[in-house]
Amino acid sequence: PGTLPEGMVYVGGADNMVLGDPLFQESVERVSIQPFYLDRTEVTNSQYARFLAAMDATDRARVVPRRLLPGPGDRTDPLWVATEDGSWDYPSGTGDEPVTGISLGDARDYAAWAGKRLPTAEEWELAARGLDARAFPFGNDVDPAACNTATGAIAAAASFPRDRSPWGAFDMAGNVAEWVEGGAGALGLIKGGSFELPRYRAMAASNERRKATLPYADVGFRCARDVN
Repeated sequence: PGTLPEGMVYVGGADNMVLGDPLFQESVERVSIQPFYLDRTEVTNSQYARFLAAMDATDRARVVPRRLLPGPGDRTDPLWVATEDGSWDYPSGTGDEPVTGISLGDARDYAAWAGKRLPTAEEWELAARGLDARAFPFGNDVDPAACNTATGAIAAAASFPRDRSPWGAFDMAGNVAEWVEGGAGALGLIKGGSFELPRYRAMAASNERRKATLPYADVGFRCARDVN
């Protein structure tokens, strides 16, 4: 529909789309979803760095990627390195890797800054499964070599060419899991597998809820935009 926004794919709408999977103990529902745009890859460290650079120092420190510290109290520490000029640097050589260590609120702030939003859980699942409601972005059969799951190491975005959805979005089965809209209360919702999660979590129907205010080493996000 016209010119695609840079770095995004078009996801056609669906009427009476079946989501969920009883084999995964995820409830099945039928929904109608309007067409939308979705980022081709998860937001990377270099993209997130541009977001931080556009902020003042106080806001920058609030949304910089962080890591959870061991022990009680949900304590965190900056994951990136502070520089003398008040900016923050991601680890050398990781610019093309998905940003992690950000909360659901941080992801929402980035999306708003970029003129986008987070996808809903239903939109994300349609984007991963396609209109044929496949179990994984790459088909209906488990294929450990197709995506970055249970490897223990994050990879650059789009490093697994077979982990590509029918609409052209990469890494929806693995690499990092992703914040989406659809949680409730203090719990945010994530979709997709990650380099830390077991391989069955690569199923597009899988869901997990985690504390929305905390950062996680294996959770990032991608953005969506309405089709006007």
